[in-house]
Amino acid sequence: MDNERQRISLALPGDRVTRRTFLGGSLAVGLGTSLAACGGTAATSQKTTSARPSVGGAIRIGMNDGGSGDTLNPFEQPLYTQVIRSTLTQEHLFEIDIHNNPIPALALSAEPNKDATAWKVNLRPDVVFSNGKRLTADDVLYSYTYGANPKLSDRSGGLSAIDIKASRKLSDTEVLFVLSTPVGGFTSYLASGSGNSTPWIVPAGTSTWNTIIGTGPYKLTTFVEGQESVMIRRPDYWGSSYLDKVTLVPITDPSSRMDSLLSGEVQAIYFVEPENAKEQARNPALTLLPTYAGADFVPFYVQIDTPPFNDNDVRTALKLSVNRPELITDGLLGFGSVGNDVAGKGFPTYNAALPQHHYDPEQAKFLLKKAGHEDLTFTLYTSAEAPGMLESATVWKAQAASAGISINLVQLPSSSYFSNNKYLKVPVYQSSWGGSFENWAPLALFKGATYNETHWDNPAWQAKFTQALGVIDEKQREDAFKELEVPVWQDGGYILWGYYAAINAVSSKVHGAVPTSGFNMHPQDWWL
Repeated sequence: MDNERQRISLALPGDRVTRRTFLGGSLAVGLGTSLAACGGTAATSQKTTSARPSVGGAIRIGMNDGGSGDTLNPFEQPLYTQVIRSTLTQEHLFEIDIHNNPIPALALSAEPNKDATAWKVNLRPDVVFSNGKRLTADDVLYSYTYGANPKLSDRSGGLSAIDIKASRKLSDTEVLFVLSTPVGGFTSYLASGSGNSTPWIVPAGTSTWNTIIGTGPYKLTTFVEGQESVMIRRPDYWGSSYLDKVTLVPITDPSSRMDSLLSGEVQAIYFVEPENAKEQARNPALTLLPTYAGADFVPFYVQIDTPPFNDNDVRTALKLSVNRPELITDGLLGFGSVGNDVAGKGFPTYNAALPQHHYDPEQAKFLLKKAGHEDLTFTLYTSAEAPGMLESATVWKAQAASAGISINLVQLPSSSYFSNNKYLKVPVYQSSWGGSFENWAPLALFKGATYNETHWDNPAWQAKFTQALGVIDEKQREDAFKELEVPVWQDGGYILWGYYAAINAVSSKVHGAVPTSGFNMHPQDWWL
């Protein structure tokens, strides 16, 4: 890929520039094996091309959501479609590359003071927004101020380490971020990625979202909620892009998405179901792109302040009512790995020493009887919104019956699964997350966070998390986060049974598409 930001490396104190890919690549090998077992090969499923990039052409991409609730507000993005649209039209200070390393985007570098309580960020010069306005430090400070406001942004909790009021402009291309607590790996903190909350940069003063004004490689020309988003290539973009036009269309049914790709109605699709992946593994008309064993997961959760789930014996029983290897086999068709109720498997901060929660229906029965709920019945809301979601809920329903647990499954539409009148309002739901523990926790476990799904409220724990974030020594910081995972494993409301490897697909006519560490396929790097 002839892209300037792919050629720039970072070497900053406290950053793990050579951070290992999710699960050390072990699941990526497993994916190749799974695809080979059903008639394909790892080379076929992860095909790349050496053709010279050429400018021109148009493609349509089938998305798994994008119906009700889809908006152009970059500070409220519960939908995958919104994220992909923003990656094409907007940018962060730092991005995550396909191997999950932080790389420069709108910022070229970041320099800490001696105790990492302040960082000077140097902006890329001569960047312009899609309306012709030049990017300055004022836009960065405005975007971070807006993104840190919980009344305006759904991910403000992830910016809690930054003292926005004390941060200031040093020059048009220099921003001093003053921190409320030291942050050793600040470029990773600022980089985009699954589960992270770093804001897209918008022009200073923007407060209405009837269009997108961004610095990205494409400009939004058409947006019809639930129908399409059309973007055209920007000739004044600071980096590289090749396709003249990219259109996102919602196709929420997984089989219909694959049919649309096979028929040529679209040239790429996000989130191929494992069954479809196995069926199409040998098809030369398309290329399957499994992620690098990503830390993406579709957990069940309960609200821990709602009876009977406010009793940890009940929550532990639920965790013991799940046969995790069977869920990987039957729910994901082998395209995944077992989880242990804590996010971030494969990242350096993941606590792999925690005892594994195993399937034990008899112990689950004992705990439920002890809690006075030996005939536990509840409703679980699920969807086909993400890979293995509906399938895993169906398998768990059967498994939990052996523990005397009766689960009533209700399937909701994918298009509005995270923008309906049930999500965050009912005590049991199935969610979709990803990323490292330290990026996920402020969004899911901080008091007042928009997506505190389980109603976790532990001030002492949250204070220790903030302290851990500020540890300068990398190894000590990793150990501090591992310690913080223990109470989440013991008392938390997430039944994180496993991690799935997202599988995307493109037409064989699309070049430049390669496997990544996250669900985003980076369409800005493709050509025809």
